[in-house]
Amino acid sequence: MRLTPGHGATAGGPRWVLLYSLATALGVALVYGAGALVLLGYPWDWSPDEGIVLDYGRRLLQAPGTLYPREAVPFPAAYTPLLPVLMAPVVAWSAEPLRVARLLACAWTMLLGGAAYALVRSRAGAALSLATAALVLAPVDLSYWYLLIRVDGPMVALWLLGAAFLLPARLGRGSDRLSRGRLWGGAFALLGSVLAKPTALVHSLPLVLGWFLVDRDSGRRLCLTVAGLGLALLLLLQWLTSGGFLWTMSLWGTHPRQDGLLTDLLGQFLKQSLPIWIFAATGLVYAWGGGTRAGWRDGAWLLLLGGLLGVPLLSKSGAWWNYMLPALCGAAILGGRLWGVAPDLATARSSVMLRLHDLAPAAVATLALGLVLTRTFPLPSSQDAQTAEFFYSFLKERGRPILATQPEYAYFLLDQVTEMEGSSFPYLAASKVAGLEKIRSRIAERWYTTIVAVPHFWPADAAFESVLTQNYTLVGECALGFHYGRTRFVLFAPQGSAVRFRPPPGVRCRALEAGS
Repeated sequence: MRLTPGHGATAGGPRWVLLYSLATALGVALVYGAGALVLLGYPWDWSPDEGIVLDYGRRLLQAPGTLYPREAVPFPAAYTPLLPVLMAPVVAWSAEPLRVARLLACAWTMLLGGAAYALVRSRAGAALSLATAALVLAPVDLSYWYLLIRVDGPMVALWLLGAAFLLPARLGRGSDRLSRGRLWGGAFALLGSVLAKPTALVHSLPLVLGWFLVDRDSGRRLCLTVAGLGLALLLLLQWLTSGGFLWTMSLWGTHPRQDGLLTDLLGQFLKQSLPIWIFAATGLVYAWGGGTRAGWRDGAWLLLLGGLLGVPLLSKSGAWWNYMLPALCGAAILGGRLWGVAPDLATARSSVMLRLHDLAPAAVATLALGLVLTRTFPLPSSQDAQTAEFFYSFLKERGRPILATQPEYAYFLLDQVTEMEGSSFPYLAASKVAGLEKIRSRIAERWYTTIVAVPHFWPADAAFESVLTQNYTLVGECALGFHYGRTRFVLFAPQGSAVRFRPPPGVRCRALEAGS
């Protein structure tokens, strides 16, 4: 005899478990929402590259030809075009586009949580599904990332939405078959995730190819549909950009691999996310002890595998632990689905397994509650706001054109197309990519009213260093606060120009002189 969710005594477990899970999920949502409200009220960028996304949206409206040109100056759209498309109406219709963009980030975060709930609900009861969805957001020191105006949030949300359509019930021949609605819904969602961030291609491969383990006809139809739509989309983008799209994507090849980066980032991420991996591991133990062999063939293994395929990407210079967020979602969802299958009473090692199954939602809810109450949501301080206000006011007073190796929000505020994206500058300069000669010649001509530099993002090329020191004078520095901490920015003005850099008390800025 096998009891499955929706049948028999274990359909939902004790009523208090459902109520407790609901209350806990609401509590996690409230804590997460409180952090979101603080960010909504913050008028400045909370990641130094958020401004470039707004700039892409404005350029899509005003100068679309600058998004995917065959040169690196002005800096092209480094990712696929979904986020610029989403930002275009925000920039066009709002006087405060950064805040409206954060509302949009809240929307894709809710989509992400809803997709996680749906993926577990297809296998488990409502209580466990709620608790698992809460668990996905509970480690706020990781999940806050979805609220940044970056490509990862919409990519992960659409990837999980695609999985909600496409995930097979079991990885067994003949266990499932794709309907037309599931096939097209999943294909469009996965392509949407790729349009947000190209690495979604890697994460999506198991969800597509895994169908050959379940139903070959469904696998063939899904592969043909995804490949056909993807190829048509690629050809369209190449045509619209006169070949600039693939040229721009090739710029990622200028980022070299960095020894030790993968192990450092992976270790940092595993340390922060360890409770969720332990949760998934206990699901495996439960599946073995409860005799639920179907859990070992759960379709969510494809989701976890897709997330883990991002591990090799961590070795590229410029990578960070956010590349592992799909794997974290996959681990939580797999754990929820494994715990959601009722034990096989004929083969279970102990009747305790039935009790564990009933109480699992409460345990997961408690884990989510513990995480959300013991982790820190990175939020700006009043001094962060004051420093950013002075910094940007100074740049606006100086006027355009500027050169900034971050923060790119400076370009947006000055209504200037992004000249260069800071974290890519050293690699593009080392590779002598077309367009970089413009920056060097403009520095020599003292064309920029202000140069804002992050020292470790300035090219190591001696020609860039010498042309800067020969034509510009150091005037000040500011330590701006962002989600990961503070970054020191140094400001230069053309030699011989009159500059008034007088930071007020309370801000993390100070005037400097050449040689400081």
